[in-house]
Amino acid sequence: MSTHTQAQATQPEPAAREENNPEVRKPFGHLSVAIWRKTTDDENRIWFEYTIRRSYRDEKEASGWGHTFSLRPTDTGDDILAALWAHQWIRTQGKQLADEYSVARGSAVTGNEDIPF
Repeated sequence: MSTHTQAQATQPEPAAREENNPEVRKPFGHLSVAIWRKTTDDENRIWFEYTIRRSYRDEKEASGWGHTFSLRPTDTGDDILAALWAHQWIRTQGKQLADEYSVARGSAVTGNEDIPF
């Protein structure tokens, strides 16, 4: 079975919606992608960003695993799959969540307005 097939067969693990937890996390081989909910200062709008991290064995850690955001050249296939998956999630579920959030707050946004920076 190829890495591509294995990565697609793995379902994302839902994350609890607490302040410092990602909205969703999905493994891709020894990489994982996490999607993070961001809000404006006035909390009227939300958007999503993603991070990709690599897991490695680390005897110093209690869990036996360490994590880094530095990727190796051999991670290229999985990091592309992770980025594509994150992009698709943000364009579909993320957009739906953002739209529902803004409507609930009375600040409905129409169209594809830019994210405020």
